Amino acid sequence: ALVVLDRLPLTRNGKVDRASLPAPDAAPADLAAEPPAPGLESLVAGFFQSVLQLPAGRAVGRHEDFFALGGSSLTGAVLVNRLQKALGDAVPVALLFDAPTPAALAARLDRPAAGPGPGDLRPDLTAGPAPLSFPQERLWFLDRLTPGTALYNIPGPLRLRGPLDVAVLARAFDEIRRRHAVLRTRFEERDGAGVQVVDPWHPRPLPVVDLAGLPEPARCDAAARLTAAEAARPFDLGRGPLLRVLLLRLAGDEHRLLQTVHHVVSDGWSVRVMQRELTALYAAFASGRPSPLPALPVQYTDFARWQRQRLTDAETARQVDYWRRRLGDGTGNDLGQRRPPNCVVGA
Repeated sequence: ALVVLDRLPLTRNGKVDRASLPAPDAAPADLAAEPPAPGLESLVAGFFQSVLQLPAGRAVGRHEDFFALGGSSLTGAVLVNRLQKALGDAVPVALLFDAPTPAALAARLDRPAAGPGPGDLRPDLTAGPAPLSFPQERLWFLDRLTPGTALYNIPGPLRLRGPLDVAVLARAFDEIRRRHAVLRTRFEERDGAGVQVVDPWHPRPLPVVDLAGLPEPARCDAAARLTAAEAARPFDLGRGPLLRVLLLRLAGDEHRLLQTVHHVVSDGWSVRVMQRELTALYAAFASGRPSPLPALPVQYTDFARWQRQRLTDAETARQVDYWRRRLGDGTGNDLGQRRPPNCVVGA
């Protein structure tokens, strides 16, 4: 609970007088006291409780705010994913920011707002490079401003124990690159703007460094040096590839898999998706089965085109005007509401 005071009460010796601090407002307890209505509200409130990992006895009230309960953009994405699976329909993430309580969100899900949303995403089969999404444009600009930095590298070392078929592992990574076009994407400048160029898929070898012959201390030191060096090696966004994989053999049944990807084509959430897919593909290929993963209906380039089409000049002007009105004179006096309707410009 946050309580705003003009000043902190102090004791005679200048320390905070905790006994004189006012009690927090009881509004959150009042909000929790009103249970959600049966049906969709109860379903949404149950997802709030499980996604936020609230205590088992902590019921979520129908007017409690997802973000006030500790939600974030990442847990919000988890919530939206669960709602989509439960309802069998697309749920825009922006809807949660617009309606962050079980009552409000259930009402919106029961009566979807008109207008384009992520559910309108369709594969774009047009030839030619795609525009950058807004997050990609920021990272591309920063890379051109300070080239050769590893600041936006995402390293993901994995320790593998047990028998390992290197050829099967290489095949699994090849399938992930084929499946996700964003991992075969380079970034070029054309007519003064950045564009995504997706390279054709072809198998790539999996580099292996064998350290098994070294004595124990030297082997550990070499593995640590290679792990640090691989994480710190910068990417060339114009040349690619922007996913690197290196396998260190430490012993016959012990390996370290070094995966490094640039943030312009991935993030922490996507890395977890890749790990799940890698596990599923390795298990299938090792047993002689085909890929168990369904085909992807859209690629990231489709999202980038959709995002650019959605934020037209008129829509961008509307959102910029919203923030100018909200920020007022820059003193923070007009920041009464906590979050914007719809999406944030450039988010």
